[in-house]
Amino acid sequence: MDAIELLVYALIGVIGTLGLAAVIGYKVADHLDKKHHTD
Repeated sequence: MDAIELLVYALIGVIGTLGLAAVIGYKVADHLDKKHHTD
């Protein structure tokens, strides 16, 4: 049971980290895009 719980927590941690990185990357890209296109 401990190994399964550890695997679940590891997966949640990885998915959470990837999700956070994706959100930050999207916001940074959006910000840079707006900064460059000053029409």
